[in-house]
Amino acid sequence: MRKLTSIVPLILLMLSVASCTKEGTEKFEGEYTFKMGGTLTLAPVDTTGIDTMRVSLASEMGQMKITTIDKEARLAIVTMDILGNGAVVLDATENDGRLELTPKERRTSIVISGMTHSDADLTLSGYGERYEDMIVFNMKYSGEYVYRGVNYEVTSSQVDCIATMNE
Repeated sequence: MRKLTSIVPLILLMLSVASCTKEGTEKFEGEYTFKMGGTLTLAPVDTTGIDTMRVSLASEMGQMKITTIDKEARLAIVTMDILGNGAVVLDATENDGRLELTPKERRTSIVISGMTHSDADLTLSGYGERYEDMIVFNMKYSGEYVYRGVNYEVTSSQVDCIATMNE
């Protein structure tokens, strides 16, 4: 009987911890400080004699908030208040422990040879994974960009966004 009375509280403790684990989009909810940057590879479209370019995206930072909008459908919105650059609102869905961003066109600044050249309207997509007090987003850009009269297509991108939960 003594063994049973010592095991029961342990089982109840394990069940209470398991029931407190956040599921779906709720495990991503919160307010974060983020920093985002990366590179794009641009290939000329329908043009010969022009090389592929690897360019940078202007670094962005600011405040991010993730809010569940439909718990059963695992839907959330991600708002990014970018310092000195407006705001971005993205729809997201939790799937297999990842927060998948619904593709959305947004304006971003392209940096060529160390100088911000111009803004590009590109489609942003990707996903985020939660690690302790941060979310690491692996983002992708797609679309076309015009530089010096030449149309370029984004053939690859490597964009990271690190969001650390505010305390």
